Amino acid sequence: MEQHTLQVVTEFVNAVQQVNLEKLGVLLHPEITWDQPAATGFPEQKNQAEKYSRW
Repeated sequence: MEQHTLQVVTEFVNAVQQVNLEKLGVLLHPEITWDQPAATGFPEQKNQAEKYSRW
């Protein structure tokens, strides 16, 4: 399990660095929710599918 976790985290970090949104969408659980802080000027809460469909 530990090796699998490391693999997923590595893939996630690589996808972020490469701005690979398709890969990020695949790696995230479908029920994850995003809470964007009000300080960003765009406060909102979205689920994984909504977040990536807008990017």
